[in-house]
Amino acid sequence: MKLFLAALAPLVGLAFAAPTPADVAPRCGTTYLPTILQTLVEDTPGVVSPNPSGFKVASTYGPDGRLSHRTSQLVGFTGIAPGSYGCQLNVAFPNIVNVTPAGRAVQLNVTTLLNGRPGDIKTANAFTFASVPTLSPGQGLFGTINAVPGTHAVVNSEACASSLAFVFEISVWQAFSASVDFVQGTYLPPSGVYLTANC
Repeated sequence: MKLFLAALAPLVGLAFAAPTPADVAPRCGTTYLPTILQTLVEDTPGVVSPNPSGFKVASTYGPDGRLSHRTSQLVGFTGIAPGSYGCQLNVAFPNIVNVTPAGRAVQLNVTTLLNGRPGDIKTANAFTFASVPTLSPGQGLFGTINAVPGTHAVVNSEACASSLAFVFEISVWQAFSASVDFVQGTYLPPSGVYLTANC
């Protein structure tokens, strides 16, 4: 009997060490690439300027401290799935980013556009430099990020809607002329601006 128990002991240990089946947790998140990319150009304030593959922001700082020749970047996401939650705006700056002045941290301000009005965010639209400020009166700053090639930045999170839109611009308190531009990626893993949800 003792011999039988001694022979059985290693098998009992194996039974306790065997893994038990478990449900695998679903992958976190859904990634959305922009469906709307438009530049908003101060020098042509009434012109709709689609920029389907690029991202560009710029401003000129004058000797009187005023900004001119401003270009902002509108980024929109449509077709966000019903029931989505925790929409987070991200930027994965490509390794090739034209940043002026070179070697200096350039900060970007980000605001939301048409927050609470997802039905007005459409790929065919009339968004211009002149019209955008009137579309979200009183809208405050959504976030700030530094444009650094090869880095990832989280701007902020907000409640999801069927469509969301954001405007990037050079931060107004920077006392120098600056610009940032890069080619927006169109494949996953994302390169450029993208949105994640359901994390």
